[in-house]
Amino acid sequence: MATSATAGGPGAHGKPARAYGLCYGTKTSQPLRPGEVVEKYKGHGITKMGLSPTPLTKNDNVIPIPPIVPGEMKIVLCIDYNDLSPLANDASASNWINTYVASNASVISHVCVGDVIGSVDFSLHDFKDAMSNLKNSLPDTIKLSVLVNESMLLGHAYTALDPPSTCIIEPSRSKDILLFLSKLTRYPIQLFVRIMPYFMISKGLAVENCILRDTAQTYMKDMVNGVNYSYSQAFDAMLDSICCALKKVDELGEVDIHVVTGWPTGPFSAPDASEQRAREYFSNLLPRIGKPTPMHNNPVDVFIYSLVDEENLETNVKEFKHLGAEKYLPCG
Repeated sequence: MATSATAGGPGAHGKPARAYGLCYGTKTSQPLRPGEVVEKYKGHGITKMGLSPTPLTKNDNVIPIPPIVPGEMKIVLCIDYNDLSPLANDASASNWINTYVASNASVISHVCVGDVIGSVDFSLHDFKDAMSNLKNSLPDTIKLSVLVNESMLLGHAYTALDPPSTCIIEPSRSKDILLFLSKLTRYPIQLFVRIMPYFMISKGLAVENCILRDTAQTYMKDMVNGVNYSYSQAFDAMLDSICCALKKVDELGEVDIHVVTGWPTGPFSAPDASEQRAREYFSNLLPRIGKPTPMHNNPVDVFIYSLVDEENLETNVKEFKHLGAEKYLPCG
């Protein structure tokens, strides 16, 4: 199992590109015009955009794909799993790709479906049909991928207190989906994984271990083949746990991991969901991007979620409505 390298290259105005991507969630009460979105990305020197959700019909109340010059930026088009069922029809999938993807193929790197597995009404049959239709119609230059929570791979009982070497892929349908994707695509599985150390605080970890402080004390140790590993950061433990679990699925082949992360600033009832905490998390996160974890030397792609808050997002997890991160990112 291999992990993906972080993309680089020149950014806006000849400046170095940021070694991370940024998602734009469109369920905001004050949506930006497509041109405004692009200018904000250029202003931060970011050349990788996650766009969520992608329009499935011309009547959808979301922004169209922003106008991007080839070579200027790459886009990950995200499809909400709950909107996926129409694409189980091969004609509908082909029409959607012809309408929204074909003319923008030069700037699209991935089409990503999420959150799979975690949906209450998840239908494996519809998922497989839709993914097969998308794969058959997508240009070869665009990779098909899925987005999952770390708990959807490792189980709801997982905490960052579990030694990475002990972790396995569960429940069983998570493994079924990964094996299906491995057979469907002719390239390594493209797996976007939401890693949110913030939620480990409620599972017993100290804030200092979740917010990436350099002064955080070691809280867990692991041993593999006689080699000792120490963990002071929940982010590292969560990523290593996923990598270890994936390695145990022998028939899976290679997996390219792309991390999606963020820190909420609300709701006000959650004491650690604050602007102060978010500022500290991103200040500590950005210098670490591209660096190895205790068990794995290969850097992974990192996408920050999100450019703006999404007050109109339909979710039972209120923190997901308060992940706007633009003010914490460097400019130029």
